[in-house]
Amino acid sequence: MALVVAATDDREVNAQVSADARHAGVLVCVVDNPRESDFIVPAVVRRGDLLLAISTGGRSPALAGHLRRELDLLVPDNWEVLVRLLGVARARVQTAVENPVHRQELMKQLITPDVLSTLRNGGGQAATDQIEVLIAGLAASSPTLLEGPGPVAETPSQTEQVDSLPSEMRTPTQPKNDNRHSAPGSSPGAAQTIERSEEP
Repeated sequence: MALVVAATDDREVNAQVSADARHAGVLVCVVDNPRESDFIVPAVVRRGDLLLAISTGGRSPALAGHLRRELDLLVPDNWEVLVRLLGVARARVQTAVENPVHRQELMKQLITPDVLSTLRNGGGQAATDQIEVLIAGLAASSPTLLEGPGPVAETPSQTEQVDSLPSEMRTPTQPKNDNRHSAPGSSPGAAQTIERSEEP
C-alpha cells in the first residue's frame, strides 16, 4: 500500500500534493494540515518493544518533536531489556499462578523502583534473579499455584534477556501500522492516526 507525506515549507505545494494523491486514490498526510490529511503520524520514542507515541493531532508537529526529544532523554536505553525480562516473567507467571488476581499483583510487584535500580546497577542477570525471587516468594505463600515457580532463566527465550544484547536488537525498527485509516478518496477532515513520526 502506498502512502504520501507532504512536508514542504510551501502550503500551496502541500495542498497540491494532497489533491494529487487523493485523485490517484493514495492516502496522504500533510504534516501541518490535518484537514488535508487522511492520516496523522505521531512522533515516537522506541526502546525495543517499548513504544511511546506523541501526537498533537497535526496542530503542532514542532511541539510533538520537542516532547519526543525530551522523552528520549528521560527513558533509559536499558528499558529495552526490562521489557523483555518482564515478558519472560509474565509467561512464567501465567503458567505458574492460577489465580488471576494474584497474577496481576505479582506483575505489579515486578515493576518497582527496586527492580529498575537493580537493572541499572547490576545489569540484566541481576534483575532476572530479583524477579525470580519475587515469583518464588508468591509461589511459597499462594495455595493456587498450578506448578512450582521454576527459574525464569529456564524459559527458552531467556537467552535474549542477558546484559549483552546483540547489536541488531539495539537498532530501532519502524513500528507496525495497526491503525485503521480512511479509505482512498475520503473527504478532508476525516484524518485518522497512524503511528510513526509527527516531526516536520
